[in-house]
Amino acid sequence: MNQVLENLYNWQSFVGAIIGAATPIIFWFFAEWYRDYKKYKENLLFLEKFLVFNINTVISADKTIRDFITIRLAELISHIDQNTATERYSADEAFFPLLMTSSDDIDFLSIKTKSGYLDNKIMQVSMMSRDFSLAVEDMRRQFTHTVSLNQDMAFNKRNPPNAQNALYKGNIQGFIEFVNRDFFEKSLKVYIKTLSTARVAVSSIREEGFIRWRARFSATFKYFKNGKALKEFRKASFERIELFLEDKVIAQIQEIERLSKQN
Repeated sequence: MNQVLENLYNWQSFVGAIIGAATPIIFWFFAEWYRDYKKYKENLLFLEKFLVFNINTVISADKTIRDFITIRLAELISHIDQNTATERYSADEAFFPLLMTSSDDIDFLSIKTKSGYLDNKIMQVSMMSRDFSLAVEDMRRQFTHTVSLNQDMAFNKRNPPNAQNALYKGNIQGFIEFVNRDFFEKSLKVYIKTLSTARVAVSSIREEGFIRWRARFSATFKYFKNGKALKEFRKASFERIELFLEDKVIAQIQEIERLSKQN
């Protein structure tokens, strides 16, 4: 009996020593986990703020460019018509507005969201943001060139007044058609959809938590009868996420369009 008690005492001391030695290590691991978790949450919040900033920038650019072509260019065409009625050269001009088109902050590209889908969307946003800026600058160059060319031809009287005015008016109308067709109906819509999808994805991960998000879409903890089924499941993972987010993305796009139309 004494031997048993002695053994228990020795084991108790041994276990206590192990626990005592392991406690700082366990605490260190917990502290590191909490630090990484807190940083991850901060990164998601930063991404959502970044996307909201870009969405607001797009809304502002949309309004500014629409006002330019529907108000300023309509006034310019009216002046051209007035000059044509009196057989005078029209050297009238309008200035393409200055506007912000993207954020200069590129730190978001280094953020790891732990979601391949979201990482892909953020990369698309980065590329489309630059394309959007280039598209606006291309419009600015085209319009400035159109005005400058007309003034050169008008001042040098290379065509009769009415003929030159008709050419100028046609070029302005062609520019308006180009902006409506290639910018508003194509480039801008694609960019808005990508921004909306990325914003909704970030918001969903923040609300659900990454563990629930991963459990919902990852192959982990799911049964597959063979490797082919697993491969097909993984291949269609982005499509499942798109379907899950679809209603919220549509609502986000509609909200952007509503805000763009407000005065």
